[in-house]
Amino acid sequence: MIYLQLKYPGIREIATQRRHSPLKISKRFTNSDLMEVIAALSAVGFFCQQDDSPATFMQITREFEALCNTSFKNPDNCRWAVLNRKNRLTHFLDTLRGTLVELSQK
Repeated sequence: MIYLQLKYPGIREIATQRRHSPLKISKRFTNSDLMEVIAALSAVGFFCQQDDSPATFMQITREFEALCNTSFKNPDNCRWAVLNRKNRLTHFLDTLRGTLVELSQK
């Protein structure tokens, strides 16, 4: 490996490059709000791969992380926390719905 690294010095940079988006999550919202959307989209099978096989929860999560310049320390635990809430089960999704209703009535 050392020989390859000496022969091709940029090889590590290629593997560690991460896409960056100009977007980020607004300070009014949290990663938990984003996870509400990801969990729901994943559960209904909204996304698929190029071969029409269903996208995995982790694939969807990674794409949203890249899109929003954020990261989930443990996506499965975050999803579990969102799905097992006792109060305000779908707070962010309710906010989205309310906003769409408002906009449609203007």
